[in-house]
Amino acid sequence: MWKHCTRCKALYQTDAGRCPLDGADLAAAADPRVGTLVGAHYRLVRALGYGSTAAVYHARHEASGRAVALKLLDPRYAATAASKTRFLDEARASNLLRHRNIVDITDSGVDGDNLYLIMELLEGESLHDRLRRGPLPTAEALDVAIDITSALARAHEAGVIHRDIKPANVFLCERAPRVRVLDFGLAQMHREQKLSITGQIFGTPGYMAPEQVLGERCTPPSDLYSLGVTLFEMLTAQPPFTGSVIDVMLDRTRGDAPRVRSVAPALSPEVDALVARLLARAPAARPRDATQVVLALRRALDALPSDAGCPPGRRD
Repeated sequence: MWKHCTRCKALYQTDAGRCPLDGADLAAAADPRVGTLVGAHYRLVRALGYGSTAAVYHARHEASGRAVALKLLDPRYAATAASKTRFLDEARASNLLRHRNIVDITDSGVDGDNLYLIMELLEGESLHDRLRRGPLPTAEALDVAIDITSALARAHEAGVIHRDIKPANVFLCERAPRVRVLDFGLAQMHREQKLSITGQIFGTPGYMAPEQVLGERCTPPSDLYSLGVTLFEMLTAQPPFTGSVIDVMLDRTRGDAPRVRSVAPALSPEVDALVARLLARAPAARPRDATQVVLALRRALDALPSDAGCPPGRRD
């Protein structure tokens, strides 16, 4: 986010609380990029959100007036060739996939020091924001998980591993199809290993598979582990592992994840067993592929009582 120093008025894009020049407090400031033109065609209307490496804006195509979402890489990261490649890989990965539950990326480009992606403008909220209000009803959680897993099945079929499945990368739309998986910027393509050398760690610590934490090669079961963490959180509004980043990363490599029924005892044994399989430490102990998980999730959903909380009009 953008902040200014309350004393020297210097402007920063940072999460820090104090000015690095004089130590004074930093206060929220207007984003200076709003109103500017990117790629000669896209006018930034307002900021939608800021991530660790990029910001997303509501933008307007100047000629057509079409509203889009524009994802702009933080200039601090655009300076490295690896970051540029990883960012533009998101567009290439998405173009490979084309699935109703994967956000549609329509354009990408370089404008001076700016790298950008053009995406469909979604209305709704992230799964991360929804979970701040508490867990999802069981049927709704399974329903959302089916859509996430369907997107993963398509990605894995195309040879793409997402490597960063988490609630912040799942968007719940106001219109059907409800679920979109975002951010294939960390995607590992089987045919392109330049950014996937053994020993490099990419992803979000709380959602990484054990082999990912250890810097080993990611495979489809690595995404299924992250799906298991996300499903655990949807059902309980808390992750299976808590503590410092180091503790969380070490715990998953040294011990088994807690059972979801230890937090939500009313859940069925079938759902509990499925989450446990997804969170197995060894990749070989997890389900074989995402298609198998979709079938298991649908069986679990069909077995629930009719009042288990599936939102009206779902299963479109």
